[in-house]
Amino acid sequence: MTEAVLFDLDGTLADTSGDLAAATCDALAAVGLPSPEPHTLHAYGSRGGRGMLRAGWSGDLDDALFQRAFTVFLERYALRMYESTVLFDGVGACLEQLARGGRRWGIVTNKRERYTRPLVKHLGFQPEVLVCGDMVPQSKPAPDSLLAAAAALGHAPAECVYVGDDGKDVIAAAAAGMTSVAALYGYSVRLNHPGLKGADAEIGTLRALPSVLKDLAQRKS
Repeated sequence: MTEAVLFDLDGTLADTSGDLAAATCDALAAVGLPSPEPHTLHAYGSRGGRGMLRAGWSGDLDDALFQRAFTVFLERYALRMYESTVLFDGVGACLEQLARGGRRWGIVTNKRERYTRPLVKHLGFQPEVLVCGDMVPQSKPAPDSLLAAAAALGHAPAECVYVGDDGKDVIAAAAAGMTSVAALYGYSVRLNHPGLKGADAEIGTLRALPSVLKDLAQRKS
């Protein structure tokens, strides 16, 4: 039986793409580069600040210029990360059903801790465990953060399911020995990310997760 469900944050529980895109455009403009329309960057929300900057500017960025832009991105995102971020449909209902079923849950994200903790609090989440990308030696697609979360909950990896919207989430879950569920409503599906096809199951909304967990349990029994 699945004892714990771990979730990615950006693109899985919360749609943070608007604020990430706005900070990206601010950063590019600050270093003298043209900024794209913010909505064109939303699909890259799971790639973090560095990935968003690369998506926003297709030309060459030397290391010094890129670092300047990234520094501004971090500053601007800290100021803007509550402006348009919202929960995806079905988050509340899903977490309530997990609690009623006695399943524990947590968040495992590549986002830095300094941004994740205040955002999680702002969104009203109370996960039993929270592991961020800068809290472990290697972030996803390495399994370190998923294994750390399972250990913190006192569960074997095989007792955990990881839900994420990016190919690196599927890879990390497999490396950790966890079952993976691809969130097809998230960002990477818009880019036809091939890594999602390797997931053990798929959902089009978090409302479907409880029934998918039952199906996965039946497969294992």
